[in-house]
Amino acid sequence: MEAMALRVAYGMPPRREFEEMRVAKDKFPFGRDYVLGGCVLKPTKTVAGFLCPRCVEARKAWLADHPER
Repeated sequence: MEAMALRVAYGMPPRREFEEMRVAKDKFPFGRDYVLGGCVLKPTKTVAGFLCPRCVEARKAWLADHPER
């Protein structure tokens, strides 16, 4: 697992994002290179976090199996 600066994504996430967040807790908790920052824009562009290569691969596989509708 690698410590790094994660991008903060502002705005309303797509519907699939909410399903992904539920699944991610158990299957790929450190698989996203960004965090959700909410709807109100702030000057913060990055936050400290972790990215796990195995979680990234598990997330990619999940996304491939669950295309956007």
